[in-house]
Amino acid sequence: ESRLWTQVQLGHLYFNRGDLETAQAVYLAALAQRSDYIHAQAGLARIQAARGEYEAAIAAYEGITARLPLPQYIVELADLYEATGQGEKAAAQRELVHVIQQLNASAGMNVDLELAYFDVEYGDDPAAALQDVQAAYTERPTIYAADALAWALYKNGRFEEAQKYSEEALRLGTQDALLHFHAGVIAQALGDDADATVHFGRSQEINPYFSIRHSVK
Repeated sequence: ESRLWTQVQLGHLYFNRGDLETAQAVYLAALAQRSDYIHAQAGLARIQAARGEYEAAIAAYEGITARLPLPQYIVELADLYEATGQGEKAAAQRELVHVIQQLNASAGMNVDLELAYFDVEYGDDPAAALQDVQAAYTERPTIYAADALAWALYKNGRFEEAQKYSEEALRLGTQDALLHFHAGVIAQALGDDADATVHFGRSQEINPYFSIRHSVK
């Protein structure tokens, strides 16, 4: 099990670099060892989505989430539903994510940042989500917490503050397409098209398939 898990993480690394072919080969190699290994199946579903094979990806994710309802996989299914005009199904899946994360929190798992970011991205109360992200950032001031705070501030129209935390998120030079995408959107909101173009370009260089939900503008 641990060897398969490590192998799938390697596949994720290739996917996050935009190398779909190598990622697919790694996931298939894992499945050759254990045909029902769900995390490798999810990796292949993510590749199908990246290639625009939405119908096949949805079918795969529906089977995966029925067996293992992890929030990450449910979110990806919800994004696919939204991308294919199935808004009610997307909303139902996102509500399920919220319930699962609340149950995880009740069980003692620290999901404050994950839940707060989810509310920033998908919720309808940006002010409340910002408060939750600020609390999570205070508790765990990681680069991803800084990115979440930047995005929450952006959603609340506080663009200059958002840029400050976006810069903090990028301070270590982490090669993450989403971090650069957020930085680009924030720069665009501030009217700095040159900086926005740099970040959008970097996002695409790192991984043009980083998100079903977002596309570079």
